This record gives sequence, structure tokens and C-alpha cells, in this order.
Amino acid sequence: MAHIETDLNDYVESLYRTKNFEQAFVVFETYALKFGLSGVFYIYVPRFPMDSGSASKPALHVSQHLSPACISHLLDTGFGQPDPSFNSSLNDAMDAMEWQIKNCEDCGRTTNRIAASESKHGNAASGIAMRLMSSEKGVAMAGFVRCHSGLDGALNTLNNKIVDKLVLSAKLFHSMVISNLCHIGHVLRPVLSVLNDTERCFLQKLAQGKSLTQISHELGKSEKYLDRVMLRIRQKLSGVSADEPPKINRNQVLYYAGLLNFFD
Repeated sequence: MAHIETDLNDYVESLYRTKNFEQAFVVFETYALKFGLSGVFYIYVPRFPMDSGSASKPALHVSQHLSPACISHLLDTGFGQPDPSFNSSLNDAMDAMEWQIKNCEDCGRTTNRIAASESKHGNAASGIAMRLMSSEKGVAMAGFVRCHSGLDGALNTLNNKIVDKLVLSAKLFHSMVISNLCHIGHVLRPVLSVLNDTERCFLQKLAQGKSLTQISHELGKSEKYLDRVMLRIRQKLSGVSADEPPKINRNQVLYYAGLLNFFD
């Protein structure tokens, strides 16, 4: 027990020393590799693109030696809506899913130290995914993948103590990401990238509680012009073209901007 606690203490200390998402992800990944896994992944989708029906893609971060094909079915089935091949036998309380890909050639071509010695033909990949958040902020999921040549290497052969440690490491990583502005900025990048500098600046000032008159004076733009800017922001965040009506209103835009700390 003392070794487990020390091990996790080192992980937490390393995690909280990170200054951005990329550094935190490396710590998360390195911890998982210690248990013989091939890689990790993290998926995050802010709530309002889903509420508006936007086609916005989730922020997806995958270990560099791991083929995205290993987890493609998580996205193909509607992000976390498992197809019949998923097995929920782990722990329903943590909303986990387990799967097995029997013939994964992409895994066989990886340069990962574990998969490198495996046969390219008949190589398999098994994984565990857990939903870490489903709230007004959005949906987040993390998981672990192991590439192997047979069922003896599947993740379901890991003992419960190791699985518990992996689950806890994922939860700690997610808590760091969602609570730290330097980290959350990475997963919000796909959403904010659709806005130009004027739109970002305007939205930032609105989120700070400034009136349209104040912003008009500060930016040197007419209020009528800023109304058009807000319309375009709503259209972009709704995922519709400039000649289509937006699916979210002004209050929703401001609510989500404040909720996700877009501009703090």
C-alpha cells in the first residue's frame, strides 16, 4: 500500500508541476506506460456545440505512437454511445467501457516498444475508456490502449489494483485540465479557432460585463456594426453559414463563455 501511495504522490506532484496541456499529457502517458500499456487518449467536447447541433469535432489527444484507429469506434458511434461490441463488465459506477480489436494493422505498424516486436498480422488492440465528465461544461473521456498479439495481452488481464490506479490517474489528469486555464485552453482551441480577432475581442469584453456602448467606444466601432459581429459569432459557434439563422442566442454565447473561462 505504501508503494502505491508513493507512486501516486509522485504522479500528482509531476502533474501539478506542468505548465500546459501538452506537458500534463506526457505525465499522464508516462504513468500509463509504466504498466506495459501502449498509449493513452483524452477526448473533450464543450457542451454548446452539442446543444446547437454543430458539427464541431471533439478535441482529441492521442499518444504519438498509438494509431487513432484504435479508438475510432468511440467517435464513429457518436462519442461514448457504445456499439453492441462494447463490454461494460468493468465497473458500471465509473461508466467504463472495454473493447477488443482483433485485427488492427495500424497497431502493428506503430513504433511503440511494446508493439514493435509483435507480428504485423493478427495483431490486436484492447482498450478501456471511461467517461470522466458529462455536465453543463461538456463531455470528457479518457482511456488506455494496449497492442498485443493475443488475448493474453488484453487489458482485462490486468489486476484490479492496477486498473484502479489507471482510473485514478485519468481522473486526476482530467481535474487538472478542467480547472487550469493554461490547460483548458488547449481543448477549447478547436472552438475558439473559428473566431477572428475582432470577434474574440468583442466576446471577451462582453464576458467581462461591459456594455455595448462601452465596447463601441473602446473598439472604435458602431453599435450597429457590433450587432453584426455578435450575429456572426452566434452563426460560427452554431456551425452554420453566414446566410443561415444561428442556433444559439446571445445569452447562451455569454453563458458558455463565462462557464468555460474562455477569456480569463
